[in-house]
Amino acid sequence: MSTVHAADMLVFESGKKMRVESYYVDEDRITVQINGNSEMQIPMDWVKEIRVLPKDRAPEPEVVALDIAPFEYSDLVQITSKKLGMDWKLVAAVMRAESNYNSRALSRKGAVGLMQLMPATATLYSVDPYDPAQNIEGGVRHLKMLMERYAGKLDLVLAAYNAGAKAVDHYRGIPPFDETRAYVKRVLQFYQSS
Repeated sequence: MSTVHAADMLVFESGKKMRVESYYVDEDRITVQINGNSEMQIPMDWVKEIRVLPKDRAPEPEVVALDIAPFEYSDLVQITSKKLGMDWKLVAAVMRAESNYNSRALSRKGAVGLMQLMPATATLYSVDPYDPAQNIEGGVRHLKMLMERYAGKLDLVLAAYNAGAKAVDHYRGIPPFDETRAYVKRVLQFYQSS
């Protein structure tokens, strides 16, 4: 394992910034520790700069403005995420990628609703995927389970949400499926811009 370094902020090529606690570089990826228990791997070519603020200087004030435009179920997403201990911005990013906030979305593969729950996933969490509140609850619970299973490694969590945990376990990482790789990248971009 590479050496872990303290850091305060990552600056992306896009100009967006992300607060981080620490990071380490492994070949062409950087792994960052986000809020004590969440880890995220990011391609190095996305990162423009890593900033460590001097300890005698107060950190830059955190911008509280919401980059995610309110959508029909944003209050419900925030309430459910808080109740289950999940980052609501991550849930909103997944929802945007899955259904573009459309409660009636139905995929060719049979995924339903805002969080695009497969019938087996809805059954696992005893939720009605056609009911927006239950669909959100099932999706947030599923994300939380994946966060625990993959120790907060966000790229693996998102890959498993898209392709299934069996595929992630089989390939011991993000499966080599174009759809899944594009999905992980898209959700991370939505999340990082929030």
